[in-house]
Amino acid sequence: MSFKNALALTNIPAFQLHIERHKQILQIILSASPTKLHPHIKDCVLNNHSLMVYVGSAVWASQLRFYSKSIKDAVNTSNKGKIRQIRIRVLPPSPYKKESKPNTNIPSQDNIALIKSSAAALEESKLKTALLHLSSTLQKQRANKAFS
Repeated sequence: MSFKNALALTNIPAFQLHIERHKQILQIILSASPTKLHPHIKDCVLNNHSLMVYVGSAVWASQLRFYSKSIKDAVNTSNKGKIRQIRIRVLPPSPYKKESKPNTNIPSQDNIALIKSSAAALEESKLKTALLHLSSTLQKQRANKAFS
């Protein structure tokens, strides 16, 4: 069995035209909706006389429903009045990705000791208390980092 080169297929221009029309409709939807909703409008599908708009969550779907009439009118003016119904669907959530913790740079033991000695040289004040608290916190973080 041999595979044909993708460029040898005869219906590629039809696919490209369909993709361009799809992009235009999505752009019309974005222009007819508020800017704050743009990042949440993910995709759309035009099927006969129905337009499905896909959003990221139910909250944004309920917000977008308020603009369905203006979206329908905007799409119909450019699409010669073919849309009778707009449906707004929520896409399933993407798989949860654990956020990596930022790499924290904990000062060396010498620098922690320097902060502590600088605090000891000061008179009683908020600065002295803050530096002592900082040195003890850094000391604890250094100890925890050594164990993990």
